[in-house]
Amino acid sequence: MLSFLLPGSAQLTTESMLALREHRMVIWSQHGVMARADETVFRALDLIEYAETAAHYEYLNLSAGEPGKGLSAEHIREISRFWNLRQNIF
Repeated sequence: MLSFLLPGSAQLTTESMLALREHRMVIWSQHGVMARADETVFRALDLIEYAETAAHYEYLNLSAGEPGKGLSAEHIREISRFWNLRQNIF
């Protein structure tokens, strides 16, 4: 997640490029998102749709007064191993 930067500015461009070297998606505070994928532009769009869906359900949970618990770190590691996904968060 990038702090607020002026939309369309050279600084936003530079910070986004640097962030996308390490991450597949960047959230621009109070502005939007940008995603990348090695396969196709449709894979990048999928990432954005997954994030939007997750955010929508978390919003619904918060509105109901019950924050979502999400997956445990062990569940995420298990899914990552099963799908042979490299990740360094969990």
